[in-house]
Amino acid sequence: MNKVILTGASVLALAISGPAFAQSTSTVNQNGNGNGANVTQTGSNTSTVDQNSDLNTATVIQSSTGNNSDINQDADSGDTAATNQAGTDGVAAITQTGNGGFGSATITQLEDADTNTATIDQENSFTASATVTQDGGISNNVDIDQGNTDFVGGTINGSQNAIANVIQDGFSNDTLVVQAGLGNEAFVSQIGDTNQASVSQGTIGGTNNFAQVNQSGFGGLSQAFVAQDSDGNQSFVDQGGGSGNLVAIDQGFVGGAGLGGDNNIAGAFQDGSGNQSFIDQNAEDGGEGNTAGSAQLGDGSVSGISQEGSFNLAGAIQGDGNTSDIVQTGSENIAAAGQFNDSTSSIEQDGTGNIAGALQEGGSMSDILQLGDNNIAGVAQDDASQSDLDQDGLGNIALVGQLEGSISTVSQIGIGNTAVVGQFDGSTSTVNQNGNGNSATVVQGEVPQFVTDAIDFLNSQGISLPGS
Repeated sequence: MNKVILTGASVLALAISGPAFAQSTSTVNQNGNGNGANVTQTGSNTSTVDQNSDLNTATVIQSSTGNNSDINQDADSGDTAATNQAGTDGVAAITQTGNGGFGSATITQLEDADTNTATIDQENSFTASATVTQDGGISNNVDIDQGNTDFVGGTINGSQNAIANVIQDGFSNDTLVVQAGLGNEAFVSQIGDTNQASVSQGTIGGTNNFAQVNQSGFGGLSQAFVAQDSDGNQSFVDQGGGSGNLVAIDQGFVGGAGLGGDNNIAGAFQDGSGNQSFIDQNAEDGGEGNTAGSAQLGDGSVSGISQEGSFNLAGAIQGDGNTSDIVQTGSENIAAAGQFNDSTSSIEQDGTGNIAGALQEGGSMSDILQLGDNNIAGVAQDDASQSDLDQDGLGNIALVGQLEGSISTVSQIGIGNTAVVGQFDGSTSTVNQNGNGNSATVVQGEVPQFVTDAIDFLNSQGISLPGS
């Protein structure tokens, strides 16, 4: 049974012409199988579409200012809803519930409109699709929820293979995507400055989610936040241009359930000055096989990577005057930093069988601390640089190569450790060893073969100086 309600304003709009159309209100209620609703409005419109059945289809087209569209669909499968608005202060909402899934929701807000709001809520959905496009304007807002998202990160009853796609062109826009479950994908593209994007994915067992955030602008101050639970997730953030941008990626926290995430991948790229990038994998509990990478091509930026667990890989590549901080807790991890001039690198590893490396151009500072046995640390630096390398354990190896006017300090506590330092003229080397069976070699005036071998080894791990 289909039911269509025309309010008094709608009847008046049909009876007379002219400005009365600006007062239009349309309400459509449908209860039955195979329903379809199409609403087209011009003016300060309010449209409500309620469909409570199977295989529903609804389309709302609104123009001018003050638009408001609210579509609710409850079907076992196949819901399709689309809203197209042109104006300022528009509000568009699509809600799709039911147990079947396969729903499709699309909201388009155009014509450089400001302060628009788009909300899509798809619960218990399989292969659901949500798309929002806001073309131009200031202070627009997008909120997409897919799956049972009672709290951030969702619950164990989440969506599967859902897709969220957001495109915003303008300034000071905000996007929030929350996907519960597994196999979900989120794509957010923001063009302009001072935008913010937040993506939260996964649950207990909510694996193999994918998130990609692209932000581009000239003034900067954009922010991107990604949180992913459990295993096998991938997150990539690209901020091209602008200064003072922020990236924060958190993987493997599992909502505090006490389980670490394995085989997650996180990457952040920033082109501009004064940016900040922070990647945290398994802050609560250890995981294995995770990879984190940060690339910052501008000056004066900060990169922080923290990993807990084993067999993890962390790498940072930066331009001049940047700071990199990598902390790894666990065994057989690899950490490396490549930096241009006047930069600072700090690597801290707590465990056995870890590898740390730093490649830096002139005037840079490297600080490496390794706690545990059978660790390897290598530092290669250009002129006027400084290296502090501390190892506490058994069978550790420290390799330092520096050009003119540099300072190297190596401190080793334990048994069977090896330290080798090679420097060009005008450099200073200090080696402190406490224990038995240790070996120290210092060569000044030339860079011996071991330095070349160390650089080749770091390159074999995929780490090299930017531009080399």
